[in-house]
Amino acid sequence: MAHEARGESAAGFFVPTFVGRSQIQAPGGAAATLPTMEDRIIELETRVAYQEKLISELDDVVRVFADRVERAERRILRLESERLEAQEPMEPHNTKPPHY
Repeated sequence: MAHEARGESAAGFFVPTFVGRSQIQAPGGAAATLPTMEDRIIELETRVAYQEKLISELDDVVRVFADRVERAERRILRLESERLEAQEPMEPHNTKPPHY
């Protein structure tokens, strides 16, 4: 593939050309330094730590909202029950008044 030698794939995407162990040649001849394996591991561990913290915080938020939803559901059931108890039984409209 002739394009890959220039740092470009046939589809036009950047494909780095490796110059040495820790450098790549970008299009136009500019060299860029690749992070070392240790740098990459530190970056990944940092990301994982932040993600774990965020997951813990989100879990706390979900628990709070789950409790609120549960309380709201219980209140709705209680109010519905009270409403049904407060209703008088409906009499048919065609019943005769008591004086007949």
